[in-house]
Amino acid sequence: MSGGLPAKAKQRRLTALQLDDEDDRRWQWRRRTAARRGEPSSAALMLTADLWRRKQRRLAAARRLWRA
Repeated sequence: MSGGLPAKAKQRRLTALQLDDEDDRRWQWRRRTAARRGEPSSAALMLTADLWRRKQRRLAAARRLWRA
């Protein structure tokens, strides 16, 4: 027998994970990772925001140089 939970404990755990109630299903959906929901991760959003800010800074610097 391999390590881990006994068969009865595994079955109880599986039963506990099979949630029928609508609220529980909604809660389960909220706990899914962003990638599984098809959304960008928070790290990806932060990187995107950082790149956008850098671009804005470069554009602002170019405008200042252009005016000078």
